[in-house]
Amino acid sequence: MKKRNTIGVMLTDINGSYLTDFWLMMEKASKEYDCNLFVCDGRSLRYNKDTDGKHSIVYGFEDKKIIDGLVILSSSVASFIDDLEFDLFLKQFEGIPIVSVGKVIPSATSILVDNKEGMKEQIRHLINKHGYRKIAFVKGPETNLEAIERYEAYLEVLEENNIKLDSDIIFQGDFISHTGYEIMKNIIVENIQYDAIVFSNDDMALGAKRAIKDLSEIYDFDAAKKSIMCGFDDSINLNFIKSHLTTVRQPFEEICNISLKTLIDKINGKDTKEVYKVPSVLVVRQSCGCKSGKNPNEISENYFKLVSNIRMDENIQTYSLEDAFMLLEKDLDSLENLIRKVSHNLMTPIMSISGAATVLEDLVDEYKESIGDNDVTNEDHYEISNEMKKWIEKIKDFNSYISRTVSTAKSQAVQLKADITNKLPKR
Repeated sequence: MKKRNTIGVMLTDINGSYLTDFWLMMEKASKEYDCNLFVCDGRSLRYNKDTDGKHSIVYGFEDKKIIDGLVILSSSVASFIDDLEFDLFLKQFEGIPIVSVGKVIPSATSILVDNKEGMKEQIRHLINKHGYRKIAFVKGPETNLEAIERYEAYLEVLEENNIKLDSDIIFQGDFISHTGYEIMKNIIVENIQYDAIVFSNDDMALGAKRAIKDLSEIYDFDAAKKSIMCGFDDSINLNFIKSHLTTVRQPFEEICNISLKTLIDKINGKDTKEVYKVPSVLVVRQSCGCKSGKNPNEISENYFKLVSNIRMDENIQTYSLEDAFMLLEKDLDSLENLIRKVSHNLMTPIMSISGAATVLEDLVDEYKESIGDNDVTNEDHYEISNEMKKWIEKIKDFNSYISRTVSTAKSQAVQLKADITNKLPKR
């Protein structure tokens, strides 16, 4: 009997920006290659802001006993750790085929995006098309390979155009939206001037756009000039906001197809290439200064159908279309923060329970089909029942995790209520 492959997928924040694109394309590819997906949605390892570090415990749900292979979005999972620490983390998955996206891993097949050429094309566009010379740059995490390549591309294009590097307009970022907000806030307060600013990803660019809007009511500056900017990723968020952001697109459909095809080949013992490299593509819109470009509001009906059951991430909530989505003007208050953290904590186990249920349904169907089949042995039946038991145990683990999360949330809610009560004036 042919067993349907179960592929583990490890990524960070399935609801966030470009990773939503990645998930949607991975789901589409799984149907083409007829495999189950077991998704663990955590956070970047060693990223300690707020409670994100605690989300990474979900990676422990990826169990070698129930997955046949693993796709890791390494560029995101390992953004804040070095190669040695990542190698130690990966030891728990020794013995199963692995495909790494965005970072080379020894003994795994790696799929890399050509970040350099896409970013170079974007910087050249700013220089050759618009005549900009003073181009600011916001870097990504210092240990992230893709961020390093994007910055190197920027430096190389400056050099080929005889533009002297100005360290005063180079800023350290981390791919996080709030960081983009804070960097732009500092630029405005310090009155730092530039012709255009390039962000290493779209999320930071969107954060900067929000800062420009917020601070234009407080400070006297040229908001239009500060808004000449570009990003990188062409994330799904850009389809829901009036950003008109010029950016570089990552070919997620191609990446996901290569990932699953290669991993299934590895599972079946076939030889595969060590490294695949896919191109990135410049997408010109209006934020760079062009008068025309791709209309960001041209969204297909199917796109909405695909994402209708997925929570839009913080960028959508914060940077929505003025005529379709309401902007959240201020930071979330304590209660909203609590709700958001709980929803993040619950998302992975809930999705995983759904995935486990799908696998169990397949196993039940497989068992039914085997009844009366003379080619199916008692050993085959035992194998199917053992598979069912493994997935049932996983569901129990997810249920325990959910119970702990809810219990913690209740305790925090009680404390929050007490804090609010104490702040109220006494009668």
